[in-house]
Amino acid sequence: MQSILYGGIKDQGLTEWYFNTSLLFVGSDHLYWESNKSRRKKYGNCKLASGDVISAVMLNSQKEAVNFMLRKITVRATEDNNNDKGHNNKNGKGEEGEGTEA
Repeated sequence: MQSILYGGIKDQGLTEWYFNTSLLFVGSDHLYWESNKSRRKKYGNCKLASGDVISAVMLNSQKEAVNFMLRKITVRATEDNNNDKGHNNKNGKGEEGEGTEA
């Protein structure tokens, strides 16, 4: 996996995050599919989509895109919930900065 040069700094973590969280729908007649594989890696997770214009690609991919986003949101919410169990906010108080007693 190639590093992304961002502000003069190569950030491997950003590269990995992008590949793990992106999904790009590309029409079958797009030039992307004609380029070699090593060059295509930099674009992230691309998926062949039916349609020859952007509006058709978007409509044909809508359900899969929504499902992809919902899976990512669910995973993130679960991770956040697991990390927050048993922890208060930074000031040691409950929500909105109000004190809590157990």
